[in-house]
Amino acid sequence: KEEPFRLVATSTLGEVIRGVSDEQQKDYDVLRQEADKAVGKPVFDDWKIDVYVDTSTGATIAVPHGVDFKFDHDEEILVARSEDHHVRMMVQSFHGDTPEDAKRAEHDFNHFIDKQPAKKFPGTEWQATDVKDEQYKLYHGKQRYSRKTRVLYDPRNKSQLYARVDYSEVINGNHFLGTALMFSNIKHVSNSDIVLSYVMTACARLATFSN
Repeated sequence: KEEPFRLVATSTLGEVIRGVSDEQQKDYDVLRQEADKAVGKPVFDDWKIDVYVDTSTGATIAVPHGVDFKFDHDEEILVARSEDHHVRMMVQSFHGDTPEDAKRAEHDFNHFIDKQPAKKFPGTEWQATDVKDEQYKLYHGKQRYSRKTRVLYDPRNKSQLYARVDYSEVINGNHFLGTALMFSNIKHVSNSDIVLSYVMTACARLATFSN
């Protein structure tokens, strides 16, 4: 099958971020400070990223340069992952014929996220956190945006956090765009993976539709 995303540019994260809105700049400033603190030196702005476009939907996504990724044709989701697979970034871009198609795609993406815990621990589910779910409209109501955070505790040691997922979804008319950043086996995540996760978070937040 033909890959849905086409590479259009390779740039540094800093260069791309300089082109976003002032409000988004504040969001990335927080990520930049956290990433640089985690590694002890500035790394965030100089990280190279690859920018792809889905010509059927107009969606643009970014992936850290050099990171292993593939397109899962069964799920129709792009998955980028760290070497040990403890950190994963997932993107789904869907083109429908009606707004109802986009809503069904949103439901399917949520279902994909919801079933991840049971792959490791059958019968388990994500739990809500004290991070409040966000939902609002963009571009004069033409797009609906939401962001959520969920966690999973190890059923063998219920005080031990095992996994976390931060995901966002955008509906733009007949189109749907979902992005997620997932940590698993958290206590074994390396420092380099932590830094990569900040870059993946920035990439996930850069995913958007052309206005």
